[in-house]
Amino acid sequence: MDHRNEKDIDLTLKIAKLKEKYPDAKYILAISLFEKTMKDALIVRRNAIDTAVANFRNDLQNLISGKQSTADGMISSLETSIGAAVKTALNSCNQGIPSATIKTTFQKEISEIRKNTKIDKDNVVKLQPQIEQLANKRKADIDKAQDAFKVTAEGARRNLKEALAK
Repeated sequence: MDHRNEKDIDLTLKIAKLKEKYPDAKYILAISLFEKTMKDALIVRRNAIDTAVANFRNDLQNLISGKQSTADGMISSLETSIGAAVKTALNSCNQGIPSATIKTTFQKEISEIRKNTKIDKDNVVKLQPQIEQLANKRKADIDKAQDAFKVTAEGARRNLKEALAK
């Protein structure tokens, strides 16, 4: 049994005890209003929390997919760049250019490719700040739902107390 079902059962038992303790029609109406208010507030809170969690998961998946696409593009670009450097070196060999010149040129090209790849890799790897931002948004949305529920629940309890005190 999950936590939500346990809380629903607790509320139902609490309402049943109140109806048993206050069987008069004037009290039953107040208790029923309390029950409806609480159940409606629970539904609103649960929907808000479910939406916040679903949005977080969806945004996280989109973030990861975007980074994966960027990484795939980076790998493809790296493979193309290395292939072009090798092809240039082979063409230079076939044209009779001295091997020392070919080697120096090839090493410079590979060094430049490595430098560019490191910069690209650093941009792809940094997910943590974006994940923290998504988590903070989720937490803020959940806190907002919790606060709204607390205000509604406190008002419902206050109204019930007043009605039962009469």
